[in-house]
Amino acid sequence: MAVQKVDDRGSLWFLSASDSHQNKDILADANVQLMFQGSQHSDFLTLYGRASISTDRAKIKEPPFGPFGIALRRRGDLLV
Repeated sequence: MAVQKVDDRGSLWFLSASDSHQNKDILADANVQLMFQGSQHSDFLTLYGRASISTDRAKIKEPPFGPFGIALRRRGDLLV
């Protein structure tokens, strides 16, 4: 799973299937830890925060979701 968008407020947006394990985990506990690796040997970043699930289908149509958004809209999935 990769960040698809960072909005003006600094919120990170991901796309996921509506029945994904990630969505189930967020519904059980919205506290999250995100880990990023810039290269194979260095550049690590860990972020802690709270996640929420959006069912706003208009968000999927906004750039930069591109082909990922198109594929998910066809499947009827949602975005996190």
